Amino acid sequence: MALDRHLRGIDHLLVAVADLAGAAADYRRLGFTVTPRGRHRGWPTGNHCVMFEEAYLELLGRVEEGGAHHRLDECLARGEGGLGIALATDDPEATAAAWRAAGVPVEGPLDLARAIEDGDGELRFRNVMPDPGDLGDLVLFACHHLTPDRLRRPAWLRHANGARALRSCTVLVEDPASLTEALTRLLGEGARSETDRVVTFHTGGAPIILAPPEDALLLHPTLGEAEPHPAPRLAVASVAVEDPERTAALLRQREVPVRRIPDGFGLPPAAGRGLTLEFVA
Repeated sequence: MALDRHLRGIDHLLVAVADLAGAAADYRRLGFTVTPRGRHRGWPTGNHCVMFEEAYLELLGRVEEGGAHHRLDECLARGEGGLGIALATDDPEATAAAWRAAGVPVEGPLDLARAIEDGDGELRFRNVMPDPGDLGDLVLFACHHLTPDRLRRPAWLRHANGARALRSCTVLVEDPASLTEALTRLLGEGARSETDRVVTFHTGGAPIILAPPEDALLLHPTLGEAEPHPAPRLAVASVAVEDPERTAALLRQREVPVRRIPDGFGLPPAAGRGLTLEFVA
């Protein structure tokens, strides 16, 4: 019987940004509703989020000098862009136990909180930090929400661009083999499917796609406009929208460059602060 890791899809994607206020303004220009700024307790970081029903995008940046957040600082030293993936767990203790049973070293569950600066209390989480092998610079962990009722306010789920859900994310990797092995230890053999050199992991929600550069460019034509960045890295977020044509019309009206792709429209990475965004049916 397959080991139940208690993982229920992607919880959120992390995007490292050098200027939180500027990044939030950029994402509002793209037609997203952006949450008020949050501040992490005990860390020099804060965020703005783009919420969907079952996942979200987290714009993560510094809000004060001093203190270390090594992975964020290392990413920003190379440039803004995708930092990592948080998987959703419905039972962090069970996830930690399952990963340990699979031979994966684990830290946690660890408690984390962030205050919402509109004065409405704080959000609390329990995170499980695994070390499954060679993830390179990709951050990956499991997240459980202790205050889910405060996480998704109805107004935060309504987006002018019609965004409804995260459909998939793509990790750019020179050679998928080592990252495939690490993710298989976390998600299980049954979650993996392979087509040539492209590997897809089914998470129970939006899938994670691993692709080398030449295959990634075929899947995501606008990725070719990205600045060079060490792989592996979270490179693309594909967002399901109500009507891609209406989304594209809104973006053109706001003078955002859009490019037609097979099932919707893509943006240059600079528009998403280093993360290539696609709006698809």
